[in-house]
Amino acid sequence: MQAIYAGIVIGLAAAANLAVGGGIIGAAIFSFALLMICALKFHLFTGKVGAAFLGQYKLSKLAQAYFFNAIGILLVVLLAWKNANAEAMHALAVKIAQERIGWPWWASIFMGVLCGMCV
Repeated sequence: MQAIYAGIVIGLAAAANLAVGGGIIGAAIFSFALLMICALKFHLFTGKVGAAFLGQYKLSKLAQAYFFNAIGILLVVLLAWKNANAEAMHALAVKIAQERIGWPWWASIFMGVLCGMCV
């Protein structure tokens, strides 16, 4: 259940980020969600990857966290689908994805590693 809750919190943070148009406010909302996940000791996949490589977290548990995080996020997506702002949120998400597709491969890896270290 802790992994599903983590997925729900991340999904809500991502939806709120898109709803406010991203930027500093969106980043603050997302950061608050990560702090909440840590404070409540929820199991977020990205927070457990480093522990798994250090041998402190089993790979089977890592796979479970990934799966159940996805279920939590899917629940939020299903709820956000009927939101009045859904079209604007979708357009912003596509814009962000298209910008990141254009990044060089090394920049994507660098940003991914930095994100993982922060989590």
